[in-house]
Amino acid sequence: MNKISATIPLQFDTGFSPFFAAEFDEALSWLAENRFDGIEICVSDPKRVNVEELNNKLRRHHLVVTAVSTGQARALEGISLTDSIREVRESAVQRLREHVDLAAAIGFPLVTIGLLRGAGNPGTKDRDLTYLAEALEVCAAYAECRQVELMVEPINRYETTLLNTVDETVAFLASVAGGEQIGILFDTFHANIEEADICHSLEKLGDRLLHLHFADSNRWLPGMGHIDFSQICDTLRKMNYGGYVSLETINMPDRMVVRSRSQTSLKQCFAGMKEGGL
Repeated sequence: MNKISATIPLQFDTGFSPFFAAEFDEALSWLAENRFDGIEICVSDPKRVNVEELNNKLRRHHLVVTAVSTGQARALEGISLTDSIREVRESAVQRLREHVDLAAAIGFPLVTIGLLRGAGNPGTKDRDLTYLAEALEVCAAYAECRQVELMVEPINRYETTLLNTVDETVAFLASVAGGEQIGILFDTFHANIEEADICHSLEKLGDRLLHLHFADSNRWLPGMGHIDFSQICDTLRKMNYGGYVSLETINMPDRMVVRSRSQTSLKQCFAGMKEGGL
């Protein structure tokens, strides 16, 4: 089976993890006991992270950080890379730099640009994309200096007007100075809404694919909706994908079910793969 991780909040709760932030230590034990390889950490304010303590905890549980999620900064503080107010955009850029610094201090995991880009607005989309390009140019250069990789996540149209599909995201990054250094985070839930053919979209990414989120069509655990994960896993095998697959699901039917079934759900995703699996 491929290398696996799961989303866990470090500072503030998220609906995409079966653990509360206050249960972080318990979550690490759960990951280790269930043979996860890594943890995808949700961090709103990197300056408040005790890096030495975090690294010690990770070492004790033999876990690595696979990605640093930045979206809570927008959700909790209302900052984004495309805000109409310049000072707010600058605050979001600075916050993303701080996420990059944190990543450099905890093993150089990937840094995600999800909803920190902002929800956008159909009437101001061109302006918003200009703002986003300007921000990413600065952040890509900073991340390269710190030896950290950024990745943009295509997100469905109901959550943002900006970069909904793989094609749109790749074309946009091609227009950004330094955009060739930015990879793609592919989320199966968003792709099920936006992509005509999930596997074809994966194949088009090639080496640009840096990370995967697995969630079914209803955003429940894989196997609880209608996405064919066996085909997705076969596509990943053909692509020689060597990155992580991370669970990012809602807590349905409840978080205890998510905890108890996560490992089984992932095993079932890969069980139907053709010979020569990941």
